[in-house]
Amino acid sequence: MQRRGRSIEQDDLGLQERRGWAWLALALLGLAATLLWGHLSRQAAAEAEERARLDGQARVVELNLMRQLQGAYAAMRDVRDDLGVGTVPAGYADARLRMLQRASPGVRKINLLDAAGRVQASSLADDVGTDLSSQPALSRARARPDAQLLYVSEPARSGPTGFAIDLALVRQAPGGGFGGLLQVTFDADYFQTLLASVRYASDMRASVAHGDGVVILVDPPDPTGPGTNVLRPGSLFKAHRDSGAASSVATGRAVLGGDLRMVALRTLQAATL
Repeated sequence: MQRRGRSIEQDDLGLQERRGWAWLALALLGLAATLLWGHLSRQAAAEAEERARLDGQARVVELNLMRQLQGAYAAMRDVRDDLGVGTVPAGYADARLRMLQRASPGVRKINLLDAAGRVQASSLADDVGTDLSSQPALSRARARPDAQLLYVSEPARSGPTGFAIDLALVRQAPGGGFGGLLQVTFDADYFQTLLASVRYASDMRASVAHGDGVVILVDPPDPTGPGTNVLRPGSLFKAHRDSGAASSVATGRAVLGGDLRMVALRTLQAATL
Protein backbone atom coordinates (compact mmCIF):
# COMPACT_ATOMS: atom_id res chain seq x y z
CA MET A 1 0.00 0.00 0.00
CA GLN A 2 1.29 3.45 -0.85
CA ARG A 3 0.39 7.02 -0.15
CA ARG A 4 0.80 9.72 -2.69
CA GLY A 5 4.46 10.83 -2.76
CA ARG A 6 5.70 8.79 0.32
CA SER A 7 5.71 5.16 1.28
CA ILE A 8 4.55 3.87 4.67
CA GLU A 9 8.15 2.78 5.33
CA GLN A 10 9.36 6.35 4.75
CA ASP A 11 6.71 7.73 7.13
CA ASP A 12 7.78 5.26 9.81
CA LEU A 13 11.41 6.23 9.38
CA GLY A 14 10.50 9.93 9.62
CA LEU A 15 8.49 9.31 12.78
CA GLN A 16 11.34 7.37 14.36
CA GLU A 17 13.77 10.12 13.42
CA ARG A 18 11.54 12.79 14.97
CA ARG A 19 11.16 10.69 18.11
CA GLY A 20 14.93 10.33 18.24
CA TRP A 21 15.40 14.08 18.03
CA ALA A 22 12.70 14.59 20.65
CA TRP A 23 14.45 12.20 23.04
CA LEU A 24 17.76 13.92 22.34
CA ALA A 25 16.18 17.31 23.04
CA LEU A 26 14.71 15.99 26.30
CA ALA A 27 18.06 14.50 27.25
CA LEU A 28 19.81 17.80 26.55
CA LEU A 29 17.20 19.69 28.56
CA GLY A 30 17.67 17.24 31.40
CA LEU A 31 21.44 17.70 31.22
CA ALA A 32 21.06 21.49 31.12
CA ALA A 33 18.74 21.40 34.13
CA THR A 34 21.19 19.17 35.99
CA LEU A 35 24.12 21.43 35.16
CA LEU A 36 22.13 24.53 36.16
CA TRP A 37 21.04 22.90 39.42
CA GLY A 38 24.63 21.88 40.10
CA HIS A 39 25.83 25.42 39.39
CA LEU A 40 23.14 26.96 41.59
CA SER A 41 23.86 24.46 44.35
CA ARG A 42 27.57 25.22 44.21
CA GLN A 43 26.82 28.94 44.11
CA ALA A 44 24.52 28.67 47.14
CA ALA A 45 27.09 26.58 49.00
CA ALA A 46 29.86 29.06 48.17
CA GLU A 47 27.69 31.96 49.31
CA ALA A 48 26.81 30.20 52.56
CA GLU A 49 30.49 29.46 53.16
CA GLU A 50 31.42 33.08 52.51
CA ARG A 51 28.69 34.35 54.84
CA ALA A 52 29.93 32.08 57.61
CA ARG A 53 33.53 33.11 57.05
CA LEU A 54 32.72 36.82 57.08
CA ASP A 55 30.66 36.45 60.23
CA GLY A 56 33.53 34.57 61.87
CA GLN A 57 35.98 37.38 61.09
CA ALA A 58 33.54 39.98 62.43
CA ARG A 59 33.27 37.87 65.58
CA VAL A 60 37.06 38.00 65.99
CA VAL A 61 36.97 41.82 65.89
CA GLU A 62 34.07 41.89 68.34
CA LEU A 63 35.80 39.63 70.88
CA ASN A 64 39.09 41.54 70.68
CA LEU A 65 37.44 44.95 71.04
CA MET A 66 35.34 43.64 73.93
CA ARG A 67 38.42 42.39 75.78
CA GLN A 68 40.19 45.71 75.28
CA LEU A 69 37.20 47.70 76.50
CA GLN A 70 36.74 45.43 79.50
CA GLY A 71 40.43 45.78 80.35
CA ALA A 72 40.21 49.57 80.06
CA TYR A 73 37.06 49.58 82.21
CA ALA A 74 38.73 47.59 85.00
CA ALA A 75 41.86 49.78 85.03
CA MET A 76 39.83 53.01 84.93
CA ARG A 77 37.57 51.87 87.76
CA ASP A 78 40.57 51.12 89.99
CA VAL A 79 42.10 54.54 89.36
CA ARG A 80 38.79 56.36 89.83
CA ASP A 81 38.07 54.62 93.11
CA ASP A 82 41.63 55.24 94.31
CA LEU A 83 41.47 58.98 93.61
CA GLY A 84 37.96 59.45 94.95
CA VAL A 85 35.97 62.67 94.64
CA GLY A 86 36.72 66.14 95.91
CA THR A 87 40.17 67.51 96.60
CA VAL A 88 42.83 65.51 94.81
CA PRO A 89 46.29 65.27 96.50
CA ALA A 90 48.66 67.57 94.60
CA GLY A 91 50.97 65.63 92.29
CA TYR A 92 49.70 62.19 93.28
CA ALA A 93 46.74 62.11 90.88
CA ASP A 94 48.82 63.37 87.95
CA ALA A 95 51.46 60.70 88.58
CA ARG A 96 48.78 58.01 88.87
CA LEU A 97 47.25 59.04 85.54
CA ARG A 98 50.64 59.18 83.80
CA MET A 99 51.41 55.68 85.04
CA LEU A 100 48.13 54.35 83.62
CA GLN A 101 48.71 56.09 80.30
CA ARG A 102 52.19 54.62 79.89
CA ALA A 103 50.88 51.14 80.65
CA SER A 104 48.02 51.40 78.15
CA PRO A 105 48.86 51.17 74.41
CA GLY A 106 46.84 53.54 72.25
CA VAL A 107 46.00 55.93 75.10
CA ARG A 108 46.76 59.56 74.30
CA LYS A 109 45.79 61.15 77.60
CA ILE A 110 43.78 60.68 80.78
CA ASN A 111 41.92 63.51 82.49
CA LEU A 112 40.17 63.74 85.83
CA LEU A 113 37.24 66.21 85.64
CA ASP A 114 35.29 67.74 88.49
CA ALA A 115 31.50 68.14 88.46
CA ALA A 116 31.77 71.48 86.62
CA GLY A 117 33.86 69.96 83.83
CA ARG A 118 37.22 71.43 84.81
CA VAL A 119 40.33 69.21 84.61
CA GLN A 120 41.62 68.58 88.14
CA ALA A 121 44.43 66.24 87.18
CA SER A 122 45.85 64.90 83.93
CA SER A 123 48.53 62.71 82.41
CA LEU A 124 49.35 65.82 80.34
CA ALA A 125 50.41 68.77 82.49
CA ASP A 126 49.08 71.32 79.97
CA ASP A 127 45.51 70.01 80.36
CA VAL A 128 45.24 70.75 84.09
CA GLY A 129 42.74 73.56 84.67
CA THR A 130 41.18 73.27 81.19
CA ASP A 131 37.42 73.84 81.03
CA LEU A 132 35.76 70.89 79.24
CA SER A 133 32.22 71.67 80.37
CA SER A 134 30.98 72.01 76.78
CA GLN A 135 31.80 68.41 75.89
CA PRO A 136 28.72 66.35 74.90
CA ALA A 137 30.13 63.42 76.89
CA LEU A 138 29.93 65.46 80.09
CA SER A 139 26.31 66.42 79.42
CA ARG A 140 25.30 62.80 78.75
CA ALA A 141 27.04 61.53 81.87
CA ARG A 142 25.55 64.29 84.02
CA ALA A 143 22.06 63.45 82.71
CA ARG A 144 22.59 59.75 83.50
CA PRO A 145 25.19 59.49 86.28
CA ASP A 146 25.69 55.73 86.49
CA ALA A 147 28.94 54.92 88.28
CA GLN A 148 29.00 51.38 86.81
CA LEU A 149 28.61 52.43 83.18
CA LEU A 150 31.45 52.92 80.69
CA TYR A 151 30.56 55.87 78.46
CA VAL A 152 31.88 55.70 74.88
CA SER A 153 31.88 59.01 73.03
CA GLU A 154 31.36 59.63 69.36
CA PRO A 155 34.69 59.81 67.49
CA ALA A 156 36.27 63.25 67.26
CA ARG A 157 38.76 64.37 64.63
CA SER A 158 42.40 64.21 65.65
CA GLY A 159 44.65 65.68 63.00
CA PRO A 160 43.93 65.71 59.26
CA THR A 161 42.79 62.08 58.96
CA GLY A 162 42.84 60.55 62.44
CA PHE A 163 40.10 60.12 65.02
CA ALA A 164 40.05 59.79 68.80
CA ILE A 165 37.51 58.17 71.11
CA ASP A 166 36.85 59.06 74.74
CA LEU A 167 35.97 56.45 77.35
CA ALA A 168 34.62 57.84 80.61
CA LEU A 169 33.53 56.73 84.06
CA VAL A 170 31.36 58.82 86.37
CA ARG A 171 32.83 59.98 89.66
CA GLN A 172 30.03 59.77 92.17
CA ALA A 173 29.60 62.56 94.71
CA PRO A 174 29.22 61.64 98.41
CA GLY A 175 25.46 62.20 98.18
CA GLY A 176 25.18 59.92 95.16
CA GLY A 177 25.02 62.67 92.54
CA PHE A 178 27.34 63.54 89.67
CA GLY A 179 30.86 64.30 90.88
CA GLY A 180 32.79 64.47 87.63
CA LEU A 181 34.47 62.11 85.16
CA LEU A 182 37.56 60.03 84.65
CA GLN A 183 38.14 60.36 80.91
CA VAL A 184 40.56 58.33 78.76
CA THR A 185 41.27 59.36 75.17
CA PHE A 186 42.22 56.59 72.71
CA ASP A 187 43.73 57.02 69.26
CA ALA A 188 41.45 55.13 66.88
CA ASP A 189 44.51 54.11 64.82
CA TYR A 190 45.49 51.80 67.67
CA PHE A 191 42.89 49.32 66.40
CA GLN A 192 44.16 49.39 62.79
CA THR A 193 46.28 46.26 63.21
CA LEU A 194 43.29 44.31 64.49
CA LEU A 195 41.20 45.21 61.44
CA ALA A 196 44.03 44.40 59.04
CA SER A 197 44.47 40.96 60.61
CA VAL A 198 40.94 39.79 59.73
CA ARG A 199 41.06 40.70 56.04
CA TYR A 200 41.72 37.51 54.04
CA ALA A 201 41.19 38.97 50.55
CA SER A 202 42.48 42.10 48.83
CA ASP A 203 38.97 43.36 48.01
CA MET A 204 37.78 43.08 51.63
CA ARG A 205 37.15 46.11 53.80
CA ALA A 206 36.91 46.15 57.60
CA SER A 207 35.54 49.06 59.61
CA VAL A 208 34.40 50.07 63.08
CA ALA A 209 31.52 52.51 63.56
CA HIS A 210 30.01 54.15 66.62
CA GLY A 211 26.44 53.18 67.51
CA ASP A 212 25.32 56.55 66.16
CA GLY A 213 26.67 55.60 62.75
CA VAL A 214 29.93 57.57 62.56
CA VAL A 215 32.75 55.49 61.07
CA ILE A 216 35.80 55.47 63.36
CA LEU A 217 38.28 53.40 61.43
CA VAL A 218 38.59 51.67 58.05
CA ASP A 219 41.09 49.14 56.73
CA PRO A 220 42.63 49.41 54.19
CA PRO A 221 43.11 53.02 55.32
CA ASP A 222 40.78 55.37 53.48
CA PRO A 223 40.86 59.09 54.32
CA THR A 224 37.26 59.49 53.13
CA GLY A 225 35.93 56.74 55.41
CA PRO A 226 36.39 57.95 59.01
CA GLY A 227 33.76 60.50 59.93
CA THR A 228 31.22 59.23 57.39
CA ASN A 229 27.82 58.51 58.93
CA VAL A 230 26.51 55.14 57.71
CA LEU A 231 23.26 55.37 59.68
CA ARG A 232 21.20 56.32 56.62
CA PRO A 233 17.74 55.25 55.43
CA GLY A 234 18.04 51.95 53.60
CA SER A 235 21.64 51.29 54.68
CA LEU A 236 22.76 47.86 55.86
CA PHE A 237 24.04 49.44 59.09
CA LYS A 238 20.64 50.97 59.85
CA ALA A 239 18.81 47.72 59.09
CA HIS A 240 21.16 45.86 61.44
CA ARG A 241 20.87 48.41 64.25
CA ASP A 242 17.08 48.65 63.94
CA SER A 243 16.77 44.86 64.07
CA GLY A 244 18.30 44.76 67.54
CA ALA A 245 20.25 41.64 66.52
CA ALA A 246 23.71 40.97 67.92
CA SER A 247 24.95 39.89 64.48
CA SER A 248 23.76 39.83 60.88
CA VAL A 249 25.06 39.13 57.38
CA ALA A 250 23.44 40.89 54.43
CA THR A 251 24.09 41.85 50.83
CA GLY A 252 23.47 45.34 49.53
CA ARG A 253 24.92 48.66 48.47
CA ALA A 254 27.64 49.86 50.86
CA VAL A 255 27.65 53.49 52.01
CA LEU A 256 31.45 53.51 51.85
CA GLY A 257 32.40 53.12 48.20
CA GLY A 258 28.84 52.66 46.94
CA ASP A 259 29.57 49.16 45.62
CA LEU A 260 27.55 45.97 46.07
CA ARG A 261 28.93 43.95 48.98
CA MET A 262 28.21 41.12 51.35
CA VAL A 263 28.56 42.61 54.84
CA ALA A 264 28.87 40.97 58.26
CA LEU A 265 27.88 43.26 61.14
CA ARG A 266 28.36 42.78 64.88
CA THR A 267 27.12 44.90 67.77
CA LEU A 268 29.41 45.27 70.76
CA GLN A 269 27.13 44.50 73.68
CA ALA A 270 27.98 44.52 77.37
CA ALA A 271 26.08 45.44 80.51
CA THR A 272 28.64 48.14 81.32
CA LEU A 273 28.66 49.80 77.85
